[in-house]
Amino acid sequence: MIWGRNAEEHDARLEKCFDLVRHIGLKLNVKKSRFNTNRVSSVGHVLTSDALEPNLERMKSIIDMPNQYDNAA
Repeated sequence: MIWGRNAEEHDARLEKCFDLVRHIGLKLNVKKSRFNTNRVSSVGHVLTSDALEPNLERMKSIIDMPNQYDNAA
């Protein structure tokens, strides 16, 4: 993830990252890359330009899990 306080800072950091990738001989998969977005899902969280939130899509199976104690009485 590359970020910046403004577009110029972001673009400079992105270019520096691409330079490093070229220098060490890595190849990036463009189909798996996302550019100019302010919402990213990572490790069960959603990072936005405003907040860090839980990824409810990833938590759906836990949220929908039946409570085994509801019918225990």
